[in-house]
Amino acid sequence: MPAAKLARAAGIEPESELVAEVSRRVSDAIIDQARAALPRSRGRQVCVEYARFVTGQENTVAELMLGMADDGHAIAVDRTDLIVIELPENPSTGYRWSIRSKVDPILGLKGDSFQPPTDSRPGAGGSRRFEFSAAAAGSAKILLWNWREWEGEGSVAKRYSVTVTIR
Repeated sequence: MPAAKLARAAGIEPESELVAEVSRRVSDAIIDQARAALPRSRGRQVCVEYARFVTGQENTVAELMLGMADDGHAIAVDRTDLIVIELPENPSTGYRWSIRSKVDPILGLKGDSFQPPTDSRPGAGGSRRFEFSAAAAGSAKILLWNWREWEGEGSVAKRYSVTVTIR
């Protein structure tokens, strides 16, 4: 662990609370910078893995942000990672995103929420945010539809899918 080597060089006990706190803050800072600088999920995943390597903290939780550009892709995550899918939605038109695939137990649904628009004009769209937690090793497919549920499958305006492999 790089933090332990630095602690020894500075004459500090590597297992001390100070070293643990510094490691946590460095890891959090790297992850925050990655989230702010990299809009694409794969870039964020690389930065989180780098943060895990630099700090030696294998339990760092990654938050992978996915959007329309990730439709049809496959991603690999570690157990305990958080997968966030954020898609444009305008519920005032009657169209809403919903989960169409059976939620696999290895991929637990943690949240489903609407993010209101920053634009305050009537009828302005926002985004639907789904949060899944990777619970166990395996593979699962997430399938989402943007539709008017009461009108049936013929009303599907958009489909979204991503395959998740959990290591």
